[in-house]
Amino acid sequence: MNLFGCGPAPELCGIMQFLKSRFPRSEMIVAHLLDIASEGWMYSRQITLDYLAPTLWDKQLFEAHAIHFDLSRSGSAAALAAVSGGSNAIGEASLTMFQNCLNELPRRMHKVVTENILALLRMMKPGKIMLVIDRSKYQNVVDLLLRICSLAEERALVKVLVFD
Repeated sequence: MNLFGCGPAPELCGIMQFLKSRFPRSEMIVAHLLDIASEGWMYSRQITLDYLAPTLWDKQLFEAHAIHFDLSRSGSAAALAAVSGGSNAIGEASLTMFQNCLNELPRRMHKVVTENILALLRMMKPGKIMLVIDRSKYQNVVDLLLRICSLAEERALVKVLVFD
């Protein structure tokens, strides 16, 4: 799985709980933890990985890789694909998730962010899921998501489902 803007990665624990209760036969979890402040979150992320996650999942059956990723930088998705099989990491992941990070982006960055997300969608294999969870009351977020959804459907990259 790919978790974008995940900070200390609390959503990893939530996903582990969900998998354990709904899909108990799940085995290995490989998580790519992508954040613009990856270094800054290192201490908190280690608490999640070393103390919280092992209470939910066998430590021998999960890997987590922290990766610096700036969604607002032009070409970031392509650069990610070029780094150590990043395209495979994106393409093979069953789940790619953005949680509460789009609301931090000013409108002037929306074009670049849109292109990066569309590039990530192109890397994903059919049947994989991209989930975007963000603040629906922020007009900037609503506008950005509408733009991404429109372009993704127009370019036949995905079928978009929107839940309020």
